[in-house]
Amino acid sequence: MAATPGTLVLGVSPANYLRQNVTLDGQRLTLSGAPAQFPVSVTDRGRSQRIDLVLETVPADSDGDGLADAWEQQYFSGLGADPNADSDGDGVSNRREYRAGTNPKDAKSLFEMVEINRLPQGIQVIWSSQQDRTYRVRRSSSLLVPTALYQTVGSELSATPPLNQFLDTTTTGGPQFFYLIQIEE
Repeated sequence: MAATPGTLVLGVSPANYLRQNVTLDGQRLTLSGAPAQFPVSVTDRGRSQRIDLVLETVPADSDGDGLADAWEQQYFSGLGADPNADSDGDGVSNRREYRAGTNPKDAKSLFEMVEINRLPQGIQVIWSSQQDRTYRVRRSSSLLVPTALYQTVGSELSATPPLNQFLDTTTTGGPQFFYLIQIEE
């Protein structure tokens, strides 16, 4: 008898299955905390396994410029904004303003490091944040290394507008540290 679509066939020998291309109503879902590959055999019949899925929402971008249509409508009253332009003259392109969640028409709307403080418990880093963003904090003891080599000391930090703060408790008496705040996708 042939298996129906979406059915895992249990054989005598374990078979490895991949969890990929999971969709819900045509929208892609990603695994959260579950391995992408799992073995299945006859002895696994009836076994349950928790799988957390996260819905990825990709905003519409009908003109393909990397800026969401809704964002362009909100700030430019239509599509066709130049993603490489700096509409407010603050030195940040419209594309980077979009990613940061800042207003591309307001030079005072910034994604910036606000303050760094050495405290007895570690180093406190404070930066401006915007709603619906997630951040990563990276650190280096030298400005001479590429930013890709900075150590991640905090990740998946949800925004707490207007400011986020992070206490780096992993610093142990180093002379100086340099921090980088990144917006996670």
